Amino acid sequence: MKSLRQILWAFGTLTPSPLLACATCSAHSDSPLAHGMNAGIFTLLGVLLTLLTGFALFFVHVMRNGQTPPDDSTSNSKPQNSSEV
Repeated sequence: MKSLRQILWAFGTLTPSPLLACATCSAHSDSPLAHGMNAGIFTLLGVLLTLLTGFALFFVHVMRNGQTPPDDSTSNSKPQNSSEV
């Protein structure tokens, strides 16, 4: 087990850095493939931020409405008095 760790450590530290990069990252950054990947990344970030903002706003809504007492004017039932029974 110890020798396997040493082999993996040696492989990780001695590997040339161009072998670790993908074809898009190591190529020219002005290629159409790089622009398309950047557009995809920003699209996914936009979707993720929209969802997270929606969740945060939902919990803020729940916290605000959970702390306010219900309004008595909206209820249609009459309050029952113990002497009227």
